[in-house]
Amino acid sequence: MSHAIVIVMAEVKQQRRDTENELSQKVLDEAFTGVAKCLFPSHVYPTQAVVKETFKAYMEEIFPDFMSNISSNNFTNHYHSNWLSQLLQKIKNNRGAVLQSVRSAVWRVFGREKLPPLKSNAAAAAIVSWKESQAVSNCYRMLFEKDNKGTLWVYTIARTAFSAVAVPTLTSAHCAFMLVVCDILLNPRLQNVQCTERRMKRCIEKYLQEFEGDGPSHDTADA
Repeated sequence: MSHAIVIVMAEVKQQRRDTENELSQKVLDEAFTGVAKCLFPSHVYPTQAVVKETFKAYMEEIFPDFMSNISSNNFTNHYHSNWLSQLLQKIKNNRGAVLQSVRSAVWRVFGREKLPPLKSNAAAAAIVSWKESQAVSNCYRMLFEKDNKGTLWVYTIARTAFSAVAVPTLTSAHCAFMLVVCDILLNPRLQNVQCTERRMKRCIEKYLQEFEGDGPSHDTADA
């Protein structure tokens, strides 16, 4: 075998290895989305350690050839220099989408005749006025009451936000997230509707603890 052929074959093998060590941005983007969905709702605000562990496990399951052909150092370098920031953005986007889904479900379930609309860019004074209305107070009180079909309003909201097709089984984590959003939105004692990370973390944890006890109460969002 001539020296030239040996060189060409070596180059072909290297190109093959390079291809196996790379994934298109589209494929990576789909992987980031998959990881974000895997993390929710058990890890609404995951630590970076949890994100990396979940991403690595996801990649090993979905792209075993890619993971077997990339060195540990290369994986770590790619992860911290490029992938992590994209993962965190996907997680944030997914969390925001689910939050909006719950908010929309509240209005869809109660309807405009029970719950007056609130503009997304409403001023602080308008939000306070909305919160102080009897209609909002009534909806907040009704959360754990049954409708004329004997179904809890809060369960109907949950199943509107998380369909049985997408989420066959509602976990405690799903319910905790949904209840905190409902609490923040409708609780008359809270003068804003902002679902901040600090408030969400604290209240989700409190709800999860209550699920292990006697069940949730209306006071959780005030904690």
